[in-house]
Amino acid sequence: MLCFIQWPCVMTMTKLNNYRQIIGYSYLLYIVVIVPVSLLHELGHTAVCSVGGYQFRIWLDFRGGHSICYGILGNNSVIAAMGGIFGLLASLGILAIWYCFSKKIVALAVVSLALALDQGLKIFLEVFFPRQYSAGIFDLLITILQIISVALFAIYFARKQREKSNHLSLHKELGLDT
Repeated sequence: MLCFIQWPCVMTMTKLNNYRQIIGYSYLLYIVVIVPVSLLHELGHTAVCSVGGYQFRIWLDFRGGHSICYGILGNNSVIAAMGGIFGLLASLGILAIWYCFSKKIVALAVVSLALALDQGLKIFLEVFFPRQYSAGIFDLLITILQIISVALFAIYFARKQREKSNHLSLHKELGLDT
């Protein structure tokens, strides 16, 4: 029998389109938000440098954001960690905006959680593996993690939306909605 005639198949296509839409919007938003979060990440590094009275430089290229502190500070782990902490705070800020103002824009939650995971990993790598991180050894791993985490968080939230929608439909059918 043809798919477009069968009701379950139509429902499956609707669900699939919902997943695609959430994943698509999430990736689009991630591409838009990654630059400002990367700059905030680098600002975290340079904030420590600036407090120490040193000059610094921040720039973006195809690999992401970068910064240089023109001075030697006593605790390089603090400089390394502060980038990820600033990025993590930015990510959690996006999550707070989603939670407080509009839980309908699911892509905000997806992107904020994927960025938070990314920034947490960067804190770990920059503090414990600074030379390898600076050399770009982890770039491919981080990129793969970013791509996969956006998809997995999008699928998770799409399923949650579907469950909520199914729950509301059931309440309507049973006459329990208020």
